[in-house]
Amino acid sequence: MNVRLIMVFVSYAVVAVLILTVKKRTETVLGKAGSCRLLTPQSSRIPVHLIFILCFILISVLIIRDMGTMMNAVICAVAILGAEIGCRTKIYTNVAGIYEKGIIAEGRFIGYDEIKAIPSLLWEDRSETSNSMEIVTEQRGSVVVVFSSAEECAAAAAVLMELLPRFGK
Repeated sequence: MNVRLIMVFVSYAVVAVLILTVKKRTETVLGKAGSCRLLTPQSSRIPVHLIFILCFILISVLIIRDMGTMMNAVICAVAILGAEIGCRTKIYTNVAGIYEKGIIAEGRFIGYDEIKAIPSLLWEDRSETSNSMEIVTEQRGSVVVVFSSAEECAAAAAVLMELLPRFGK
């Protein structure tokens, strides 16, 4: 068996494992986050299932055509990374929101112990409508969380004020 076919089958296996572990990874994230206080699901611009199909098609190209060992490895790596991005999109867009132990937004979990400041909660004049909120964290720096509407952002700010009074006025 040649190296190209080994790369193809290993890539198929890795992508399949990534897709099959989405449910378990979602449960892990939700377990770390605690109970939901405000659900703010985000929409994905590209259907996640399409990303998974394209990853398998990309790997399948290598069965038809050999592009050299280095290029074959790059194509397999791109397919695996694409599948991981699709998995993260599926995990984090469906469960985005404010939770008891942190915030799930923008493809990541931000624990409350990691947050240094939330400048938008300190605004004196909340009449300015915005659908985004800046969160300053210890490790990631400034993270901007974008909500679907200004009302959703205001509801999230109210829940955060209730959960984290230290960031209020």
